[in-house]
Amino acid sequence: MKKVILSIVAVVAIALTSFGQSQPWENRTYVDEFGDPTDSKFSNVIVKGTFSNSATLSSNLFVSVKMSPSEGGIAVSLDFYEYGTSKANFSSEFGVLLIKGDEGDVHKLRAYQGEAGYLYFGADKVTSKQFIKLLSTNNSLKCRYTEVTKYGTPSKYSFSIEVTGTKKSIEYLSN
Repeated sequence: MKKVILSIVAVVAIALTSFGQSQPWENRTYVDEFGDPTDSKFSNVIVKGTFSNSATLSSNLFVSVKMSPSEGGIAVSLDFYEYGTSKANFSSEFGVLLIKGDEGDVHKLRAYQGEAGYLYFGADKVTSKQFIKLLSTNNSLKCRYTEVTKYGTPSKYSFSIEVTGTKKSIEYLSN
């Protein structure tokens, strides 16, 4: 029993120390209500960053970046978890994500902003295709998002996507 506990602690410690470094995409399938895999695929990576608003400064942020096939191509969504666990609450309908690639160029991508703390780039939209291209042609993307809010002080989110295997995930989703 002691060996099992030590093994679990070692795995968790390794996972926590490697978090924030280059993370590979996880290629997965959705499951049905019985937990059985379906034919619907997605790729996901979780990255760490910080956020600030009227109540906090530079607090922990996790962003789940997900790609999934959709009519017209591949859709991208970003789910924001403030303090690492609480879904962000967005109040407006659209927002602009600033992305800086390896070459230093800054790209402004307009996205649908859901109240449940996510940004969505539809597969049929030019911005989704731009995002996919940036993901597959850069080693690192620095991202900044400022939520326009009706409450005065905007929430600001900052994170980097340093992932490996993006091209393989795109191939996985395209087949």
